Amino acid sequence: MLFSGPELPGTSAAADSSHRLVTVNAVVSDQEGHAVTGLKRGDFSLADNGKQRVISTFNAFRPPGKLLRNRAAGGYWISNRPRAEDGANRPATVILLDTKDTGPEYQPWSISQMARVAALLGPEEQVAVYQLRQDGLFLRHEFTGNREHLLAAIAPEAMVRDVNANKWSLDYKRIRIVPASLPADSSTYEALERLACQMSRYPGRKNLFWVSAYFPSLFPYGKLTEVNTAAMAAARALEASSVAVFPVDVRSPVPPLPFQPVPPATAISARAINKRDFVRGMNAIADATGGKTIVNRPELAEAIVDTMRATQRSYQLGFEVPADELDGSYHKLRVRLRQRGLNSMYNRGYFAQVSRSCSPDTLFDNPEIGILVRVSTNPDGTLLLQVRRFGENSSPGGIKARWRLTVTDEDNGAVLASATGTGMQLDLPVKVLENSRWLRASVREEASGGIGSITLPLDVITRAEMKPADAISH
Repeated sequence: MLFSGPELPGTSAAADSSHRLVTVNAVVSDQEGHAVTGLKRGDFSLADNGKQRVISTFNAFRPPGKLLRNRAAGGYWISNRPRAEDGANRPATVILLDTKDTGPEYQPWSISQMARVAALLGPEEQVAVYQLRQDGLFLRHEFTGNREHLLAAIAPEAMVRDVNANKWSLDYKRIRIVPASLPADSSTYEALERLACQMSRYPGRKNLFWVSAYFPSLFPYGKLTEVNTAAMAAARALEASSVAVFPVDVRSPVPPLPFQPVPPATAISARAINKRDFVRGMNAIADATGGKTIVNRPELAEAIVDTMRATQRSYQLGFEVPADELDGSYHKLRVRLRQRGLNSMYNRGYFAQVSRSCSPDTLFDNPEIGILVRVSTNPDGTLLLQVRRFGENSSPGGIKARWRLTVTDEDNGAVLASATGTGMQLDLPVKVLENSRWLRASVREEASGGIGSITLPLDVITRAEMKPADAISH
């Protein structure tokens, strides 16, 4: 079981478990779809299963002025937290590329749209990418706004370099199709639960763009009053972790070019496109978590990026539920706005249960200490990692905190380099093994014992930069 250990966000921290604090994340827009700012606590009312609740906590979030004014620093930066360097309380955006539940005829299209998302993002708009395959859930890239490296993470085999222009591009014909499997089995639910557990470690609202050709039922809706045990565990984890799910249906109108024709596949691809029950299930997932369905859109990438940007300003409402009202059932929420003509997107339900906790997955990164890494290469072909840590840099008494940085090979656990310092940044050259694919940089504060880690992919671009120009085959 994943749930044991540190508390999940959205649960009460009271030792006597006398109540639970439920948080509702709301994005408010006008009739033109523009974000509405400046609202106060009194502009909202909130009902829980029809019962009016007192809004006990209220926060309005928006990107900080520093982030709006300044461009992101140049170079290839990776972070284990979104915008850790700004201390920004903006949503953490994660993309789940679900090729397990997506038939081969839709995989090139879905990957091309993810490549388009990377091209549309600004350097200050950081996303992390995970992939669900038949053989499990994998981190493809931690938070970054670097377009080329995101492309290399999404479709490494399709990256082609123009040596003369020193640019990388995606050759759609080289996109590798991976096997799909029958949808709605327990592994999909288990992967969602694991991902929700990982996202619970980021503060504030989290946005999960789930890119797939199939979305199994998670939350009770309509006449569907029960879902299976694995689905219920995933639903509870998403709700407790304050994850807003945006189901992105890749079975949209697909232009025949530039993709190669794909022969008809198994029954997984034979489902009716946009069947009413299917879309209703997608809407149930989005509504329950405070997300939005993206369906029947030929321009999926533009829809994803527009939705991403529309959620950067939001409101967080909190109310307390006494212990004797925590009956374990699913409660429906309704948020009303005093001002007419406004639209709101919010999580429309929660599970009335006692506080739950989540055991971190050691296969993924630890964001307890925020880390920002700039990856570059030295003339001798070694990597240069500029590692910054965030948060307080002093221990009690005003003494600068001493911390140790270690870089290991993810495949075999070999320690490749280490350093110790008291500042906010350590620069560390790393000689990479010939067959290395992933590195992990870990920091540990000696006084507090706090730990942070981040996975660094050695993708085709980084590998090419570590070789002399005449050794590059593209």
